[in-house]
Amino acid sequence: MLTLKLFFQSLKYLFSDKVLFILTIIPVLFGLALYGSGFYYIMGFISAFKFGWLGNFFGLNSWFISIFTWIIKLVFGVLSYFLVNWTFVLFVSLIGCIFNEYISERIEKLANNQPVAPLKNVFTKMKTQVMFILLNEAKKLLFILLFTVLAFILGYIFAPLSFLISFILVAIQFVDYTWYRKSLTFSKCIEDIKKNLVHYSLSGALYFLLISIPIINLFVPAIATGHYSLYFNFHRKA
Repeated sequence: MLTLKLFFQSLKYLFSDKVLFILTIIPVLFGLALYGSGFYYIMGFISAFKFGWLGNFFGLNSWFISIFTWIIKLVFGVLSYFLVNWTFVLFVSLIGCIFNEYISERIEKLANNQPVAPLKNVFTKMKTQVMFILLNEAKKLLFILLFTVLAFILGYIFAPLSFLISFILVAIQFVDYTWYRKSLTFSKCIEDIKKNLVHYSLSGALYFLLISIPIINLFVPAIATGHYSLYFNFHRKA
């Protein structure tokens, strides 16, 4: 099956090329550092908090305050798990959009046996294009948001169509980096979706599923970006 074949090919490129691996792991490490430091800070704040009149009434070193502090930490830990599970992938994806453009381009060049730039050159080029990439990402997110609302509404009318739109939106989110690099107009992008509807639907369903799996979902943006770069350049219906 082509979808799985491209998934594993993309995975192979990301973990066999040093530059691709670094571009993949940076957003994950940045997210872990930010969320980890925030969690550590809040836990320290809870430990140092005096709990107002409770601390004065029972004494700061009493067994009640110790247990109460432990319960607060436990509740915060559980809530943090659900909060992180919901927001962390979105945060990593947002940071990763800066790198995905270069992941897509590099995988294409490697697949075509073309020369690729060293990591230093990639970062130099990236600094000059960050704002433009973020602007393009904002426009893409607005487009996806509009169709997400449409999919939500259709979910109450005809659920299968809602899922189909959701799967295609996942594909669009990552094939867009190749579209942009190839300078496709909006009408050409729509035409590409129509001609390759089956693959975009099936592969979008795969990544829609993987996004819900902890740990794996952190690497989905990079894997999917590579997947659609390979598909667009070697397998799509022109």
